[in-house]
Amino acid sequence: MPCVPVLPAPWEPGSPTVLVDALPALTASCTCACAWGGVIRIVVPGQEGAEAP
Repeated sequence: MPCVPVLPAPWEPGSPTVLVDALPALTASCTCACAWGGVIRIVVPGQEGAEAP
């Protein structure tokens, strides 16, 4: 069976300066614990940096 993550806790630590829908944006250093065991982490963040408009 494929793994179906259960995420009871929020991602940590989150961006201290960038918010998305009032929540901290995820960065490459963020992790989240899975209720089934293990840790979920971001492997390819998709964006290296952000510039203000």
